[in-house]
Amino acid sequence: MKRKIDRASVIMGILLIFSLTGVKSFAIVMKNRISPMKHKSLFQVEGVRAWILIALAVVLLLLIIIKEKNEIKNAVTGLFASVYAGLMIVSFGVIVQKLTEGRSSGYRVTFGISIYIVMLCCYAIIIKCNENIKKSWVRYVNIFTGMFIICGSFIFGVMDKTSLMIEFHTRQEQFYELLREHFSISVFVLFASVMIGIPLGYLCYRYKIVDTIVMGILNIARSIPSIALIMVMVIPLSFLKNVTFFKQLGIGAFGFTPVFCALFLYALFQIINSLSGALKTIDPMYIKTAKAMGMTDRMILFKVQLPMVLPVIISGIRVALISTFTATSLGTLVGFGGLGTFIAMGSNGAVALDMILLGAVPIMIMIFMTDFILTRIGDAFEVRISGKKKNRYEERVENWND
Repeated sequence: MKRKIDRASVIMGILLIFSLTGVKSFAIVMKNRISPMKHKSLFQVEGVRAWILIALAVVLLLLIIIKEKNEIKNAVTGLFASVYAGLMIVSFGVIVQKLTEGRSSGYRVTFGISIYIVMLCCYAIIIKCNENIKKSWVRYVNIFTGMFIICGSFIFGVMDKTSLMIEFHTRQEQFYELLREHFSISVFVLFASVMIGIPLGYLCYRYKIVDTIVMGILNIARSIPSIALIMVMVIPLSFLKNVTFFKQLGIGAFGFTPVFCALFLYALFQIINSLSGALKTIDPMYIKTAKAMGMTDRMILFKVQLPMVLPVIISGIRVALISTFTATSLGTLVGFGGLGTFIAMGSNGAVALDMILLGAVPIMIMIFMTDFILTRIGDAFEVRISGKKKNRYEERVENWND
């Protein structure tokens, strides 16, 4: 019988090994934060012990080749890839401690290209392995084991000498303040868009004229790139801020207001589009049956329609919140704070990678957690409605096979 090799994972395994042996950028060393970067290979910073990391990468490749579609083999391979990703970060932290020993406080060591490639390859392999695993808890173990190891390396001080953590400790108070601003405006935008979007979405579903007007305006706003829409908002707000009523509300042309208005329009589109689109897909027989039972339009909405489309609404909320977390970082261009401040500081003049990461990593964590939590909540409601447990990995495999 012909062996069915997971070619995509094999390619990722080979790329992982090449990134350690062929890419001469395992660590980037700088005399200070803005000095020229010097790329060092794994062998330059680790010496003979580098072969241990390469040998483990070869073992991972062999596991990939023999795993086929066997659930146990895929579980072992996925777990090995997850642990390997975590150990790679721990190893980097130990290497940095040795490189910075006896150096000045301004000396910086940050992740090289090889580290990013290894992380990408490991989690691509984990995703492919999880497609052949039916038990959800095994998939979660594969995904989160490496993440827990990485988090542990930061919590227990292994990574304290890396330039990323040096920047964090130097700007700790500012970091927490900007994180609070970033998270607060994102949640406020989502809350406002849900409160207005759900009733407006129902009106769009009921009345064609409302749908034409509202979605026409929101489609225009959605077609404008985020950075341009934020800038456009400055123009009308420059006039409104001179009106006494709006001035008393604290509306200004720069800072919070233009960012909120732009992100609100994006989020509102997602909520209204999800709700009105989902309501249109409900079988009319359900509505006729409800009316035959004596239900009013209000009762049908709250007891039949909304419960049936709740998973879709949650999906729209998930997309809206993720896009808001991302676009909020552009607010720094009009005087708003948020984590985009660090990204802008790291991008001005000489590029400071760790300053950029200080802003980008928390945003990525918020996006990941939002996607994970709201996806699970949406699946739970879908199970209650359909009575059938959902396996996203099995669905993807079936779709690809079709």
